[in-house]
Amino acid sequence: MADARQGSRGHMTCDKHAMTSHPKSCPDCAQRRRGFLSRLPHEILDQTLCVMRRRRFPAGSVLGREGEIADGVYAIQEGLVKLVGPGPHNHPRIVDLMGPGDIIGLGGVFGRRLTFDTIAITELAACYSSTAAFKGLLSSNASVALGLADHLSCVVDREAERLRGLGTNTAIERVASFLVDGRLPRIGTNRIILPLRRRELAALLGVAPETVARSLTRLAAEGMIKVSSREITILDDEGLISRADGQKSAQVTSV
Repeated sequence: MADARQGSRGHMTCDKHAMTSHPKSCPDCAQRRRGFLSRLPHEILDQTLCVMRRRRFPAGSVLGREGEIADGVYAIQEGLVKLVGPGPHNHPRIVDLMGPGDIIGLGGVFGRRLTFDTIAITELAACYSSTAAFKGLLSSNASVALGLADHLSCVVDREAERLRGLGTNTAIERVASFLVDGRLPRIGTNRIILPLRRRELAALLGVAPETVARSLTRLAAEGMIKVSSREITILDDEGLISRADGQKSAQVTSV
């Protein structure tokens, strides 16, 4: 796998390179829409972007290994990252996914070690900052620190909801929730290429692989999706969201 840990160092003052390292796509960046940057006053954005560089990583890039201290902070713009830890019999298991709007490596700012391997499962675009530069930004600007705290409170709420779903939702509700997760990249408005193999998805959702297959078949029977290998076409977004929320279709019983 490619290792993404080499990289440029951030600086607290903007230079010509820093100002040109953010392309025209920055105004449409997911971080501006739903990441911690979306919670910052406009006058603070330029100062924040000065310590960050836009970088791209191929699928399979390792952003950090369990037990290491992250060398930098990655604010995801495009793509997905898997968090991998030891599962039963010490086999690797995906415990969560992170996507546009999420931030990786914050623990390194405070000297904490990574608790999971972090690996890109699709091509990844992210704004990168060294831990030293990002810590300096947080220390010198209360607005950035408060914006980050606001963002992290939302992440905590999201993870609490995900864990609640793992404990109470049926398998078909878990699969539906995964398909409507806004972090999954779509092709056009309604097509998804599943980023995980069925066995990996089953482990992530806490169900058996055959249950994932049955759930997808039932959602297709309800007219909500069309399945072609790893490509999923969403036919009824609202219906799928309702299914994820536990509103059962009259056509089938729950899995």
